[in-house]
Amino acid sequence: VVDLQGLSDGLEHEQATHEAQKLEKQSWIRERSELTAAMERAVRHAEEQSHKALEAGMALQRSIEELEALRLEKEFCMQQIERMEAQFGLFQDKLHAYEKEHKALRQDSADRVVDEQEKQQCAIDLQKLEQVHGPSWHWDTIQRL
Repeated sequence: VVDLQGLSDGLEHEQATHEAQKLEKQSWIRERSELTAAMERAVRHAEEQSHKALEAGMALQRSIEELEALRLEKEFCMQQIERMEAQFGLFQDKLHAYEKEHKALRQDSADRVVDEQEKQQCAIDLQKLEQVHGPSWHWDTIQRL
């Protein structure tokens, strides 16, 4: 005689084991899916961070290049300023010389005006003397000397 109860219990146990294994497998698949999704998110995040880091590195490189260009421009400007200061010094020296020459020319011009005034005064005085003593008085005086 077959033990139906034992068979039934064995079948139930086997079905229960099978169900447990099926649930365990589903749980494992779910965990694996969650892990896979988490890994995919981590990879995407890492890629985003890598992309951001690359962009930041490129921006930093551009900034370094811009700073170098500014440094070179500053150096060029400083050289230009030094040249301009040297030229300004030369111009100041020339200006001082021109001012000195201008002052001398003004003095010479003033001296000429005075000389011209004295000459005119002498001519006036000579005319007065000629009116008083006659037109040839000075030649007579010169000949007597």
